[in-house]
Amino acid sequence: MVFAQMYVDTSFEGANAKVLLINNSTNTITIESNKRYKDVHQVTFCLGILKFNLLQPLNIRVQNSNDGLLPVLAAYSYDRVNWSRISGTYVGGYKEYSKLFTQSPVYFATGYPYLYSNLTALGNSLNGNPCVSVTDLTLSEHGRGVKLFRITEPAVPDSGKVLIWVIARSHAMESHSDFAVEGMIQFLSSSAVQAERLRRRAIVYIVPMMDVDQVSAGGTGKDQWPVDFNRDWDAPSYWNAVNGVKQKILQTASTNQLKIFIDSHDPFPGQNDNNTWFYDSYASGQHSVNLDLYRKFFQKNSGYVINRQPMYATAGQTAAFWVDSLFSQIDFSVSLETGWVNRTDKREWTIPLYKTHGENLGKAMSDYVSNIVRSDDIILDNTDTLKGVVISGEWISSENASEHWGTNYLHDNNLGKGSKSVRYSPAIPAPDNYEIFIRWISDANRAGNVPVRITFNGGVKDTVVNQQVSGSEWILLGRYNFAAGTSGSVLIENRNTTAYVIADAVRFSKWGGNTPLSICRNPDQVPAGIVLQQNYPNPFNPHSTITFHLSAANAVKLIVFDILGQEIQTLVNEQLQSGTYTVEFDGTAFTSGVYYYTLLAGVKAETKKMILLK
Repeated sequence: MVFAQMYVDTSFEGANAKVLLINNSTNTITIESNKRYKDVHQVTFCLGILKFNLLQPLNIRVQNSNDGLLPVLAAYSYDRVNWSRISGTYVGGYKEYSKLFTQSPVYFATGYPYLYSNLTALGNSLNGNPCVSVTDLTLSEHGRGVKLFRITEPAVPDSGKVLIWVIARSHAMESHSDFAVEGMIQFLSSSAVQAERLRRRAIVYIVPMMDVDQVSAGGTGKDQWPVDFNRDWDAPSYWNAVNGVKQKILQTASTNQLKIFIDSHDPFPGQNDNNTWFYDSYASGQHSVNLDLYRKFFQKNSGYVINRQPMYATAGQTAAFWVDSLFSQIDFSVSLETGWVNRTDKREWTIPLYKTHGENLGKAMSDYVSNIVRSDDIILDNTDTLKGVVISGEWISSENASEHWGTNYLHDNNLGKGSKSVRYSPAIPAPDNYEIFIRWISDANRAGNVPVRITFNGGVKDTVVNQQVSGSEWILLGRYNFAAGTSGSVLIENRNTTAYVIADAVRFSKWGGNTPLSICRNPDQVPAGIVLQQNYPNPFNPHSTITFHLSAANAVKLIVFDILGQEIQTLVNEQLQSGTYTVEFDGTAFTSGVYYYTLLAGVKAETKKMILLK
C-alpha cells in the first residue's frame, strides 16, 4: 500500500511547531511547541499540514508536560482567514485532535490566531478617519512598533474630556483578547450614535498588542524570563512596551482625568469553565459600585454578563494594580478575562462573537461615561422649585429607596391619575444642542408607561419610560436643540398609569459644537464623480446612515430639508479628500414624515428622499 507523504509548513508569521513524529500509514503527526525567545511554557502551536491522506481522519497529537495548558478547543482553517474549532482527547502523554478534513492544506493552531499583520492592517484601514490616530508608542526589543490607537472627536476640545485606557495581549498566547479589542476599536471609530457620544466626552487610548515580538514568533509569553509582561509594572520595568504605556498614561492623565483602565486577557486555553470575568480589587466602596454600574451597562447592551473575581496576589505588580496605586480617584481599574470556550450565556465563542464582545464593551463605556456629570451640565432635582421645577398635584416626598438624586424623590402614591405632573424648565444660557437624561428609582411596583413630554426649540416630543427597570442611572431621552432662556422643559405626568410614578431629576448635557463628520473615510474603490447613496435603513426611527463617494477633493455640504424645502440640519460642511464617507442623521428631534438630503460638491448636487417613521 502507498501512503500519502505528510509535509508540514511553519514558514509563515506566527507559526510554531516542532515535528516529533510522522506516521504516514495512520495519517498521524506528533508535534510540540517550540520555546520562543525567553519562553518558559510550551503551549502555543500553529502549523500548516500541506499533504496528508484525505480519505481517512488526520490525527494531530500535541505533546505537553502540563495537560492543563493544552486547549480544550483548538482551531483549524483551510486558508488562515476563516477558522473553525476542534476538540481533542488525551491519549497517553499527548492531546490528540482528529478530524476527516475535506481538503489540503489544513492549518492548525492553539486558538484563533490574531497576528501583528492583522493589527497593522486594522490601523491602515482607519487611515483618513479624523477621529482615530495610530502611532508607534515605542519599539519592541526586536524593533517592532508597539501600536497606540487614540480615539476621540477632534471637533470637540480635549479639555474636560475623561480618559479611558485599554491594553491587551500582555501574553502572546491570548490571541482571542485581540479580536475583542479590534471589535472595540471598529465600534469606537464608527458613526454609531453611542460611539460618537463617547468620542465627544472621552479620549480613548488603546494598545492592542503589548508583546508584539512573541506574537510574531508564535510564542507563549506567559511567565517568560526574566519577567512576565503582566508582572512587570514595578519600578523599574524591564519591557519597552510596559515602560512606554506607563509613561504615556502618566502624561495623558496630567491633563485629563483617568476614569477607566482595562487590561484585556484570555484565561488559560485548557480551562473548560472559563466564561468571562473582571479581576478587581474592590470588595466594596465606590470603586465596586462603579464597576457594577459598568457591568450593568454591558449586560443591557449585550444580553449576557461579565462576572467578577477578586484580584489575586502576584510576584510582580500587574497593570491594574499599578494604575490603582497611582490613581486613587479612578472609577475602576481591572483585568478582563474573556473566555476560551463559552460565553456566560453558554454560546460558544467565535471570531465574530469576540468582535461583538468588544463592541459591547465600547457601548458600555459610552453609557457609563454618559452617566458622568460634567461641570457644565444643568441638573434640576425635584427640590429645585426656585430654579425652574413646577410641581402640580399632591406628590409624596420619600427617601426610602437609595441612590436617588439629591435629598429625596417624589412619587404619586399611585393615586390621582391624570392630576399630577412635575415640569423641569432649565435656564439655558445660549442656544445649543443638549442631550436630555432622566433619573428615577426603579422597582417592580413602578409604572411601566410613564408619559414624558420634551418641549424644545421647534417642537414637542412625547415619549414613555419604564420605571420598573434601569433605576438610579441617567437614562438618555435624546438630543434636542434648546433656545436661550426657559422656554424648553421636560414634563413628567402620571396620566394613564396603573402603578407608582417617580419624579426625581432631569439632566441637560450640552452636546458640544456643531455635528462634525466623525466617521471612516475609505479611499479605496471610489467611483467616478460624486455618488450619493440611499440612506439605510429607510424608513428609519430615529437614526439612519447616509453614504456618499467623492472621486476628487472638493468642498462638500450635506444638508437635510423638510418636505417644505426648509433646511433643518447641515450634516457636513467642509473640504474633503477623495474617498467614501458615511455620516449618521439623528431624527430624534424631528416629527415623522418625508425628508430630503442633498449632497453639494463643487457645482454638482444630488438629492434623495428618506422617511422618518416614529
